[in-house]
Amino acid sequence: MKRLLSVSILSLCFMLSRAQNTEWGVKGGVNISTMSYENTTNPDTRLSWNLGVLAHIHLTDLFAVQPELIYSGQGAKGTISDKTYTLALNYVTLPVLGQIMAGQGWRVETGPQFGVRTSASAKQDGNSSDIGDGFKTFDIGWVFGAGYLTHFGFALDVRYIQGFSNINDGSETIHNRVLSLGISYQFERVRRY
Repeated sequence: MKRLLSVSILSLCFMLSRAQNTEWGVKGGVNISTMSYENTTNPDTRLSWNLGVLAHIHLTDLFAVQPELIYSGQGAKGTISDKTYTLALNYVTLPVLGQIMAGQGWRVETGPQFGVRTSASAKQDGNSSDIGDGFKTFDIGWVFGAGYLTHFGFALDVRYIQGFSNINDGSETIHNRVLSLGISYQFERVRRY
């Protein structure tokens, strides 16, 4: 997993160094996340946030690659014995998205996402405990999304991220699932529709 992430980052750096039509940007937004359990009832959603940077690389007028480096709050909420708990799993993610320009500012996007967990905690009644030993460090998923980019460089997007990796270190299989709503801004944007 570490090799795959390292190769992906090196490939991304090489692609960025060779690209002539790269537009840099920043982005942030809201995550509505949960986790899917193999044999247990799925928990409720956790509301969190995401923040990061992007590089929008036009390969043709109608197709671009957009790698991003994002801090992403994920996890879930649940109830045990009438007490609500929050599982807060935070990641640094590297989505690498292929984007098809679909008309005046519209785009659809999809691609892999690689994640490294930075923290894991369980919160209940104001108390927090580290649960990092129960979850794996790496996560791989797939992103599906759509967005709209304005002439002024601001964009809105909605994405669904389905985790492929089993993030649980125990016997039950658990996957991340995230609905992400974001806003971004591309500096020195060149209009390409």
